[in-house]
Amino acid sequence: MIDLPLVAFIIFLLVIIVVTKKRLKNDEFYTLVISILLSFLLAEGVCRLLNIGDSRVVIWKEELAQGEIYAYKPNRKLLYTYPDNPRRYFNEKNEVSGTINAKGFRGKDLEFDKPNGITRIAFLGDSFTLGIGVKDNDTLPVSFERAIQSKHPKTQVLNFGISGTSTKEQIKLLEEYVIKFQPDVVVIVVFLNDADRTGTVNFMSRPKVLAQVRNNSFFINALIGSIEKPILYQQMIRHYQDGYLENSPGWQTMKTALRTGKTLSEKQNFQLVVTIYPVLFKLDNSYPFTHIHKTIEDYCASLKIPFLDLFNGFVGQNDSKLWVHKTDQHPNEVANKIAAEELSKFFDSNNLIKK
Repeated sequence: MIDLPLVAFIIFLLVIIVVTKKRLKNDEFYTLVISILLSFLLAEGVCRLLNIGDSRVVIWKEELAQGEIYAYKPNRKLLYTYPDNPRRYFNEKNEVSGTINAKGFRGKDLEFDKPNGITRIAFLGDSFTLGIGVKDNDTLPVSFERAIQSKHPKTQVLNFGISGTSTKEQIKLLEEYVIKFQPDVVVIVVFLNDADRTGTVNFMSRPKVLAQVRNNSFFINALIGSIEKPILYQQMIRHYQDGYLENSPGWQTMKTALRTGKTLSEKQNFQLVVTIYPVLFKLDNSYPFTHIHKTIEDYCASLKIPFLDLFNGFVGQNDSKLWVHKTDQHPNEVANKIAAEELSKFFDSNNLIKK
């Protein structure tokens, strides 16, 4: 496929060179060209030295079970490789891995039969629940299990998060498989892309204009990125807002799934809970998705589903400090601990664990 912006950029440079050469004497022209090249090399060197404008991105390796969209290949590893390791969280290869159990989900193996006296809480969601970019002990479900067991030691928390799944697919997984584990509480972790929207990484960490050139130059990537970033942020905001308009097909599908989940909870005698993980972006009064959170909360209220907005626990936090990496806006171990503590308080205040 032809990169039209790249072609336009090359033509623009050629025109500038031709026009400039006609207006200047040869020695003046070559002096200008050499000065520009030296300045560019200096700027490139500084950017590389300070790691400004690195265009490399995270590489995700996940193996879904053949013919299945709701489980991973059993007893395999999730592997996430990052360009660098500024927080010293990854291993020496800038990697973090995750364990997939014998049933195809993240975490330790559990039998279908629930031991006597144990309260089981099942988490369903997408990559935020699965735990992209964090170690097994730092996923949201495991962080929540640690928090809740301080008061309720006979509690098991199961992680059924699958990257890229929507609320509709998660409810189907609940109905067809998760229910076999006899959960007492089921937590649906909602993220704004559940209404058939694109993930935030595509707006916040992927070069769009002149991507091929930017992949080879820290300086050019930093320069163009500084112009492109606010534009992409606005596109991301509109993209999510459009997804939750009343007539949006994605939102309608999501509402249908929540109704199905509520009906299932009544038939199977478990408590359904919905929580929303905020976009880790502008975590203050300027957060642009507050009304979407409220839309989802109001709909859950109409179905009498307990709802927790995790945004309240993140207000005032530095958004980028909560990311797995600057190229990956999934929540890191710090963010998941905050979310887990908020959920634990919510469970206690609403008496969601029966003694």
